[in-house]
Amino acid sequence: MKKMLLTLFVALLGTIAFFNVTVSAETYGDLTYEIENGEVTIIDCYAFAKGQIVIPERIDGYPVTAIGDFAFECNSGITS
Repeated sequence: MKKMLLTLFVALLGTIAFFNVTVSAETYGDLTYEIENGEVTIIDCYAFAKGQIVIPERIDGYPVTAIGDFAFECNSGITS
């Protein structure tokens, strides 16, 4: 039984490692973003940002393709 569980665990780790994609959060002005599969997703915005927020077409050479569902939650100072 222990050998079977160990084999299953190793197989699972191998599967996870096979699909592993490096993702890290970085900042660009008031925006926080992630690069995944060569595309940028805006995931957060500085809580005290005010006025107009400009979302660029590209960050670090990667296209901005998405804005996370809660990226601008709790940002009442943003006007546009």
